[in-house]
Amino acid sequence: MSSDIYAMVLNWNGADDTIRCLESLNRIDREDLRRVVVDNGSSDDSVARIQRAFPDVELMTTGSNLGYAGGNNYGLRRLLERKPEFICLLNNDIVVEPGFLDSLLACARRDARAGIIGPQVLFLDRPDVVWSQKISVDPLTGRIVSREHGRSADDKAKPKTAGAVSGAVMLIRRETLESVGLFDERYAFYHEDVDLCLRAKRAGWKTMVVPEAVVRHRVGGAMNVSGGADDIYYLVRNHLLVINSAFPIPFLFRLPRNLLIVSYNLLFLLFTTRKGNAAALRAWAEGIRDYLRRRWGMRRRPADRPEDLY
Repeated sequence: MSSDIYAMVLNWNGADDTIRCLESLNRIDREDLRRVVVDNGSSDDSVARIQRAFPDVELMTTGSNLGYAGGNNYGLRRLLERKPEFICLLNNDIVVEPGFLDSLLACARRDARAGIIGPQVLFLDRPDVVWSQKISVDPLTGRIVSREHGRSADDKAKPKTAGAVSGAVMLIRRETLESVGLFDERYAFYHEDVDLCLRAKRAGWKTMVVPEAVVRHRVGGAMNVSGGADDIYYLVRNHLLVINSAFPIPFLFRLPRNLLIVSYNLLFLLFTTRKGNAAALRAWAEGIRDYLRRRWGMRRRPADRPEDLY
């Protein structure tokens, strides 16, 4: 087994963000840290630019956009062959504080059952405001909530267990991935991080959040979908998938819970789109339909029907 720790950054047409993320990782003073970029089928000049800026960083290429889950799995499979101690996944729109990794590792080494550890994620443009920290999952109502979202940052709070942590940054113990598997590629985008944390919990691993470990997130920079209506599609379909996979219950109880889930996502649509535009409403309905049809992976839609952004 190697004692190396890998920081793996997923890139898709986002060289500016990826270079900024790698620059922040460069400020971490650890001889055991290995940096890897997985390019998820970029159609621009990302690969060439990243190679020029960081010739010492290992760069893997998937050849096509495999989604968040598939792109990360591409890199994870290769890194797990090297038997590292830990792998830290980062969205390319993350900027890390120099001590964040030491804080995550300290938590992991205090508790051998801490399998997935996340930091306090702050907004890049609002550096004192929390974007994500501890994610709560309610099996009864199906709600998935980042309860600290929008609150003032607190880097003095003690590490605590969480239902899940954001896949924007997560430190994962190698043995955890070997025991529970990689991301479920049915999700493509959204909630695959929650699914992984819930599977780890069922296997006896803990998910922890360490508020003193601070990173900053340029929200939306790492999006691997076209934006807008696609977000709504994946959110509602995958919300139904993750809750019903993790917490199976009889149909009579599942039906009202599913109605609550689709309602949460409809409210999100109405509050975040331009007057609930038709493309977003159509995507919401398609997400429900495809969940019922068990149609997973990337969203499929007619090429002659472009979606509006919101």
